[in-house]
Amino acid sequence: MKHKAQATPGCAIIPVIHHQCIIVLILAGWLATDEVLGCNEYMVDTVTDDKLTASSIYNLNYPAAKARLSSTGWSPDKDEHDPWIQVDFGRPLTMVAVVTKGLNFKTFDEYVKKYKVRYSNTSVNWMTVFNGTNDEFEANSDRTTPVTNTLPSPIVARYLRLYPTEYYSYRSLRFDVIGCEGNANLKSY
Repeated sequence: MKHKAQATPGCAIIPVIHHQCIIVLILAGWLATDEVLGCNEYMVDTVTDDKLTASSIYNLNYPAAKARLSSTGWSPDKDEHDPWIQVDFGRPLTMVAVVTKGLNFKTFDEYVKKYKVRYSNTSVNWMTVFNGTNDEFEANSDRTTPVTNTLPSPIVARYLRLYPTEYYSYRSLRFDVIGCEGNANLKSY
């Protein structure tokens, strides 16, 4: 199933040349993920279950493969100090946003309130995404409402990891990554 995403605007001011007191600037940006030339697909649904992995699982009912938005959810082991869940797209993709939800069980009200995002092309060296003020993104305030966080700028990577840092009841989540194949061409202004 293909979905289109909506996201908040972003831009960057980039100095390109300066000579004595004259500075030339380029304003490069994107209006929303729809404006990043078709970079608006939910990408986690395109991978096989084995491409969703985690640092641990609570039990066999909460594996990484259940972390898709359309499934029940992933939960790490209760004793895990710094749990994470990751998706391996098998090749570098452009990623522009992350969507999260809580656990999809009527009897449990569990969701992540904040998380960190890291990405890699090797699964060895990881880069942290900063949201402008720190490295934590606001997530959910209930288990059913999807929350979309637009990344400060698009990233191109093979792997993406989420690290739950604050939660309600338990660190359970479902997620997806909004993006597109290859390197998206950003509009320049």
